[in-house]
Amino acid sequence: MTIVKVLFLSILSLLASSSIAQVIAGSATEVAPLMNGLEVPNATLYDLDNKPVDVKEITSQNPSVIIFYRGSWCPYCNRQLAGLQEVESQIRDLGFQIIAISPDTPENMRKTVDKNELTYTVLSDNSIEFAGKMGLAFVDHKNRTLPVPAVYLVDTTGMVQFNYVNPNYKVRPSPELLLKAAELMVRE
Repeated sequence: MTIVKVLFLSILSLLASSSIAQVIAGSATEVAPLMNGLEVPNATLYDLDNKPVDVKEITSQNPSVIIFYRGSWCPYCNRQLAGLQEVESQIRDLGFQIIAISPDTPENMRKTVDKNELTYTVLSDNSIEFAGKMGLAFVDHKNRTLPVPAVYLVDTTGMVQFNYVNPNYKVRPSPELLLKAAELMVRE
């Protein structure tokens, strides 16, 4: 292998492993989501009071159900968040925490929390940094950068144990499916 090839491969490797590396796909069907068995990258998100929250720190506290949703304006997202609220106590009884993440500002997230009477954690990824690192970010037909709706079940080491990612924003996993996935994860 020539020195140029070695140098080129080294640079590519550094870029791929960089903590700032993120990809914004040209459409929802072109995303490359983080898969089972891989570790969730770190990022800083913001809570309802606009205070920073470290992803690694919060997910190390309990196994986590992480929901990526498009925003407070999305009726499918609101339906999913409300449905998850219905099984939240059962998921919490299994030792999990629920973390919902969107590119909404903390002010808009508060509206979602109030509207759906959510009792779980809702965080802002307004810069879309975390969704990008998770391989979920794309640019839609209105030139907005959004996450593809996704659900991840992550253990306290940050490893993805279950994921559901669908570029069709109208199709979401049922709350019962997520509850069953959490139950199965606890059994292992």
